[in-house]
Amino acid sequence: MQLKEKLQNRACAMLCSATDDDLNDNLDYLKHYTGQGKDYELHCLDCCREHLQNVTPEQFERIEKLATLGQITGRPETAKAEVTFERQEQVLHSEGLLAVTGTSKGWLGITPRKEFVWLGQEPGAALIHCKVDFHKPFQFQVLGDFALLVNDFHNKGYVYSVSSGEVVLRFQRGGYHLRHCSFPAALISNRNRLCLVHATDWNMLQVTDLKTLEVLTERADYQRLDYFHCRLVPSPEQSRLAENGWMWHPLGTVRTWDIDPWLSENPYESDDGESVKEFCHREYVWDTPLVWLNDQRLAVWGGGVDDKSLFPAIRIFDVSSGREVDWFPGPEVDNQGWLAFHEVLYAVSPLGGTTIWDIKTGAMLCRLEDFQPTAFHQGRFLTVTADGAVETIIQPRV
Repeated sequence: MQLKEKLQNRACAMLCSATDDDLNDNLDYLKHYTGQGKDYELHCLDCCREHLQNVTPEQFERIEKLATLGQITGRPETAKAEVTFERQEQVLHSEGLLAVTGTSKGWLGITPRKEFVWLGQEPGAALIHCKVDFHKPFQFQVLGDFALLVNDFHNKGYVYSVSSGEVVLRFQRGGYHLRHCSFPAALISNRNRLCLVHATDWNMLQVTDLKTLEVLTERADYQRLDYFHCRLVPSPEQSRLAENGWMWHPLGTVRTWDIDPWLSENPYESDDGESVKEFCHREYVWDTPLVWLNDQRLAVWGGGVDDKSLFPAIRIFDVSSGREVDWFPGPEVDNQGWLAFHEVLYAVSPLGGTTIWDIKTGAMLCRLEDFQPTAFHQGRFLTVTADGAVETIIQPRV
């Protein structure tokens, strides 16, 4: 079932009769989802549904363009399709792991003995002297021979050599509002260089070449950006970075920018460069799950304009323009879950297991309530338990 955008255009009489000046200056409106597809009505904040009337598409567009969206009520309908998916599983490791991440070489884990170990491959491990607390939220990324480890709401992070276990770089950020910002840090590849991007303060990022330890974004002066950086997500081809941070008061805002001009031309590119796009503004909502569909399109979880109106949805943005190009009522994920994309969208959450979505139709293809994987990489899941690690490939039944 594919969702219908609108069944009809209905708005309250007060909004319909208001002048352009009244809509622009004095009236907020309420968007009410009827529960039928993506259909919704426009109400003034004081009206009841008895005063709704059918209006032309032009009248409906005029209200949305000039008036201010103040509230969202109701829920759109989730589309569903009956597709059966099969799981192929194999055990890759026979003991528990503290952390795991996917790489081009395979799955890399960290054992309880604080050793790097390649899962399902020839024995060989490098001991690391790690100060990361794996009982608290953390990030673990690998690129080439470099492994990044940080606790999300702390100020210190580490880059290790996977082959030797030695510390390559220690880094830290300022302490302002640490509890409200997951650690902005990511490994990226640019022009045959492997680099670390990380926050040095709440509103400043820095890039370091991990081979030479040269800072590639050295600045002549300290430029203040009114934005709290949060978790960084590189695009699949490593051309862009995305984050869902916030600015006062707080207003959650998704930002993207191009990596190449940042490292080769303008060290301030991540602040106010020509490639920066800001979109998906939501009061009191930030650090929600997001995932790149390709280097041009970014999927962001959560519909609504603030924390009170937030509802499960996937919003898709063209990052070259910052324009929202599509959306659909989506998975129950919130900040406790995560998204992954490989031909279809996967949503993993303690609220509802794993759900699979067709991004073209917005339909939920399958729900796997008992499947709570730990990590995802290039179409493969890994689930870590106290007994070991199991790799899973999920495919539609032919």
